[in-house]
Amino acid sequence: PYAGGAKDEDAFGKAFGKTVADIDTSFTAFVNERYGALAAAMTAPAPSAGRGGPPSIDTLTELATKQPGSFMAQWSLGAALLEAGQLDGARAALQRAAELAPMAQGDTSPRALLARIAEQQGDTARARAELRQLLTWDHDNVEAARKLATLARGVDADAEEFALRVVADIDPFDASAHAALGQRAMARKDFAAALVELQAALALGPANPAE
Repeated sequence: PYAGGAKDEDAFGKAFGKTVADIDTSFTAFVNERYGALAAAMTAPAPSAGRGGPPSIDTLTELATKQPGSFMAQWSLGAALLEAGQLDGARAALQRAAELAPMAQGDTSPRALLARIAEQQGDTARARAELRQLLTWDHDNVEAARKLATLARGVDADAEEFALRVVADIDPFDASAHAALGQRAMARKDFAAALVELQAALALGPANPAE
Protein backbone atom coordinates (compact mmCIF):
# COMPACT_ATOMS: atom_id res chain seq x y z
CA PRO A 1 0.00 0.00 0.00
CA TYR A 2 2.98 2.31 0.32
CA ALA A 3 3.92 1.86 -3.35
CA GLY A 4 4.39 5.09 -5.19
CA GLY A 5 5.20 7.02 -2.03
CA ALA A 6 1.73 6.86 -0.43
CA LYS A 7 1.38 8.50 2.96
CA ASP A 8 0.17 6.60 6.06
CA GLU A 9 -3.50 7.54 5.70
CA ASP A 10 -3.56 6.70 1.98
CA ALA A 11 -1.82 3.38 2.62
CA PHE A 12 -4.27 2.57 5.40
CA GLY A 13 -7.21 3.23 3.08
CA LYS A 14 -5.73 1.01 0.36
CA ALA A 15 -5.10 -1.83 2.83
CA PHE A 16 -8.42 -1.80 4.69
CA GLY A 17 -10.85 -0.03 2.39
CA LYS A 18 -11.67 2.53 5.08
CA THR A 19 -10.11 5.75 6.27
CA VAL A 20 -8.59 6.24 9.70
CA ALA A 21 -11.51 8.57 10.50
CA ASP A 22 -14.01 5.83 9.55
CA ILE A 23 -12.30 3.34 11.88
CA ASP A 24 -12.13 5.89 14.67
CA THR A 25 -15.83 6.65 14.34
CA SER A 26 -16.87 3.00 14.29
CA PHE A 27 -14.64 2.20 17.28
CA THR A 28 -16.09 5.09 19.27
CA ALA A 29 -19.59 3.86 18.45
CA PHE A 30 -18.65 0.33 19.57
CA VAL A 31 -17.22 1.57 22.88
CA ASN A 32 -20.27 3.73 23.53
CA GLU A 33 -22.62 0.84 22.76
CA ARG A 34 -20.71 -1.63 24.95
CA TYR A 35 -19.59 0.62 27.82
CA GLY A 36 -21.52 3.87 27.54
CA ALA A 37 -23.99 3.03 30.29
CA LEU A 38 -21.20 1.93 32.61
CA ALA A 39 -19.17 5.08 31.93
CA ALA A 40 -22.19 7.21 32.75
CA ALA A 41 -22.84 5.23 35.94
CA MET A 42 -19.25 5.68 37.12
CA THR A 43 -19.28 9.45 36.66
CA ALA A 44 -18.87 11.18 40.01
CA PRO A 45 -22.26 12.37 41.29
CA ALA A 46 -22.93 16.07 41.51
CA PRO A 47 -22.45 17.17 45.13
CA SER A 48 -25.39 18.27 47.20
CA ALA A 49 -25.28 21.55 49.05
CA GLY A 50 -24.53 21.11 52.74
CA ARG A 51 -22.11 21.68 55.52
CA GLY A 52 -18.65 20.20 55.65
CA GLY A 53 -17.97 16.73 57.01
CA PRO A 54 -19.40 13.34 56.05
CA PRO A 55 -22.79 13.61 54.35
CA SER A 56 -25.83 12.56 56.38
CA ILE A 57 -28.11 9.72 55.35
CA ASP A 58 -30.73 12.31 54.40
CA THR A 59 -28.23 14.02 52.11
CA LEU A 60 -27.17 10.72 50.57
CA THR A 61 -30.80 9.71 50.09
CA GLU A 62 -31.51 12.98 48.30
CA LEU A 63 -28.45 12.51 46.10
CA ALA A 64 -29.37 8.92 45.23
CA THR A 65 -32.95 9.93 44.44
CA LYS A 66 -31.84 12.73 42.13
CA GLN A 67 -29.17 10.59 40.45
CA PRO A 68 -30.52 7.03 40.14
CA GLY A 69 -27.99 6.26 37.41
CA SER A 70 -24.94 7.09 39.54
CA PHE A 71 -23.10 4.07 40.93
CA MET A 72 -21.33 6.10 43.61
CA ALA A 73 -24.56 7.78 44.76
CA GLN A 74 -26.31 4.42 45.15
CA TRP A 75 -23.32 2.66 46.70
CA SER A 76 -22.65 5.49 49.17
CA LEU A 77 -26.26 5.44 50.35
CA GLY A 78 -26.29 1.67 50.64
CA ALA A 79 -23.03 1.57 52.62
CA ALA A 80 -24.24 4.31 54.96
CA LEU A 81 -27.59 2.59 55.58
CA LEU A 82 -25.80 -0.69 56.23
CA GLU A 83 -23.53 1.02 58.74
CA ALA A 84 -26.65 2.45 60.42
CA GLY A 85 -28.29 -0.97 60.58
CA GLN A 86 -31.05 -0.08 58.11
CA LEU A 87 -30.70 -3.31 56.16
CA ASP A 88 -33.74 -3.17 53.89
CA GLY A 89 -32.92 0.32 52.66
CA ALA A 90 -29.28 -0.61 52.25
CA ARG A 91 -30.21 -3.65 50.20
CA ALA A 92 -32.34 -1.62 47.77
CA ALA A 93 -29.59 0.94 47.15
CA LEU A 94 -26.84 -1.66 46.84
CA GLN A 95 -28.92 -3.76 44.45
CA ARG A 96 -29.25 -0.71 42.21
CA ALA A 97 -25.48 -0.12 42.46
CA ALA A 98 -24.82 -3.76 41.55
CA GLU A 99 -27.04 -3.43 38.47
CA LEU A 100 -25.19 -0.28 37.39
CA ALA A 101 -21.73 -1.84 37.76
CA PRO A 102 -22.02 -5.64 37.95
CA MET A 103 -18.26 -6.06 37.65
CA ALA A 104 -17.48 -4.15 40.87
CA GLN A 105 -15.02 -6.13 42.98
CA GLY A 106 -13.74 -6.29 46.54
CA ASP A 107 -15.11 -6.74 50.03
CA THR A 108 -16.92 -3.39 49.91
CA SER A 109 -18.46 -3.96 46.49
CA PRO A 110 -22.26 -4.03 46.23
CA ARG A 111 -22.41 -7.82 45.87
CA ALA A 112 -20.15 -8.37 48.87
CA LEU A 113 -22.25 -6.01 51.01
CA LEU A 114 -25.47 -7.60 49.75
CA ALA A 115 -24.13 -11.00 50.81
CA ARG A 116 -23.36 -9.58 54.25
CA ILE A 117 -26.88 -8.18 54.56
CA ALA A 118 -28.45 -11.47 53.48
CA GLU A 119 -26.38 -13.38 56.01
CA GLN A 120 -27.36 -10.96 58.79
CA GLN A 121 -31.01 -11.44 57.86
CA GLY A 122 -30.62 -15.23 57.90
CA ASP A 123 -31.17 -15.59 54.16
CA THR A 124 -28.23 -17.86 53.38
CA ALA A 125 -29.60 -18.78 49.95
CA ARG A 126 -29.48 -15.13 48.92
CA ALA A 127 -26.04 -14.74 50.48
CA ARG A 128 -24.78 -17.66 48.40
CA ALA A 129 -26.28 -16.16 45.24
CA GLU A 130 -24.65 -12.80 45.89
CA LEU A 131 -21.24 -14.35 46.57
CA ARG A 132 -21.43 -16.41 43.42
CA GLN A 133 -22.29 -13.29 41.42
CA LEU A 134 -19.32 -11.53 43.02
CA LEU A 135 -16.96 -14.37 42.10
CA THR A 136 -18.12 -14.20 38.49
CA TRP A 137 -16.05 -11.01 38.26
CA ASP A 138 -13.84 -11.05 41.36
CA HIS A 139 -11.93 -14.16 40.30
CA ASP A 140 -9.19 -14.02 42.94
CA ASN A 141 -11.30 -13.24 46.02
CA VAL A 142 -10.37 -16.34 47.97
CA GLU A 143 -12.10 -15.21 51.17
CA ALA A 144 -15.40 -14.79 49.32
CA ALA A 145 -14.94 -18.27 47.86
CA ARG A 146 -14.25 -19.74 51.31
CA LYS A 147 -17.33 -18.00 52.69
CA LEU A 148 -19.42 -19.39 49.82
CA ALA A 149 -18.07 -22.90 50.43
CA THR A 150 -18.99 -22.64 54.12
CA LEU A 151 -22.52 -21.37 53.43
CA ALA A 152 -23.09 -23.99 50.73
CA ARG A 153 -21.81 -26.98 52.69
CA GLY A 154 -24.47 -29.67 52.85
CA VAL A 155 -27.20 -27.52 51.25
CA ASP A 156 -26.00 -26.49 47.78
CA ALA A 157 -23.66 -29.02 46.19
CA ASP A 158 -23.13 -27.07 42.98
CA ALA A 159 -22.21 -23.84 44.79
CA GLU A 160 -19.94 -25.69 47.21
CA GLU A 161 -18.03 -27.42 44.42
CA PHE A 162 -17.71 -24.16 42.50
CA ALA A 163 -16.39 -22.37 45.59
CA LEU A 164 -13.96 -25.14 46.53
CA ARG A 165 -12.57 -25.18 42.99
CA VAL A 166 -12.02 -21.41 43.14
CA VAL A 167 -10.21 -21.81 46.49
CA ALA A 168 -8.03 -24.62 45.16
CA ASP A 169 -7.17 -22.66 42.02
CA ILE A 170 -6.29 -19.47 43.91
CA ASP A 171 -4.61 -21.16 46.89
CA PRO A 172 -3.26 -24.51 45.62
CA PHE A 173 -1.64 -25.12 49.02
CA ASP A 174 -5.01 -25.28 50.80
CA ALA A 175 -5.08 -28.97 51.72
CA SER A 176 -8.60 -28.80 53.13
CA ALA A 177 -9.99 -27.59 49.80
CA HIS A 178 -8.32 -30.45 47.93
CA ALA A 179 -9.54 -32.95 50.52
CA ALA A 180 -13.11 -31.67 50.25
CA LEU A 181 -12.97 -31.78 46.45
CA GLY A 182 -11.63 -35.32 46.65
CA GLN A 183 -14.46 -36.40 48.95
CA ARG A 184 -17.02 -34.84 46.64
CA ALA A 185 -15.49 -36.65 43.66
CA MET A 186 -15.62 -39.92 45.60
CA ALA A 187 -19.31 -39.37 46.35
CA ARG A 188 -20.11 -39.08 42.64
CA LYS A 189 -17.80 -42.05 41.87
CA ASP A 190 -15.34 -39.95 39.87
CA PHE A 191 -12.38 -41.87 41.24
CA ALA A 192 -9.78 -40.43 38.87
CA ALA A 193 -10.57 -36.87 39.97
CA ALA A 194 -10.77 -37.98 43.61
CA LEU A 195 -7.32 -39.54 43.39
CA VAL A 196 -5.79 -36.31 42.06
CA GLU A 197 -7.34 -34.17 44.79
CA LEU A 198 -6.64 -36.57 47.68
CA GLN A 199 -3.04 -37.08 46.57
CA ALA A 200 -2.64 -33.30 46.52
CA ALA A 201 -4.06 -33.07 50.05
CA LEU A 202 -1.70 -35.78 51.28
CA ALA A 203 1.30 -34.18 49.58
CA LEU A 204 0.59 -30.87 51.27
CA GLY A 205 0.51 -32.51 54.69
CA PRO A 206 -0.80 -30.90 57.87
CA ALA A 207 -0.35 -27.19 58.42
CA ASN A 208 1.41 -27.96 61.71
CA PRO A 209 3.37 -31.26 61.46
CA ALA A 210 4.21 -31.23 65.18
CA GLU A 211 0.59 -30.96 66.16
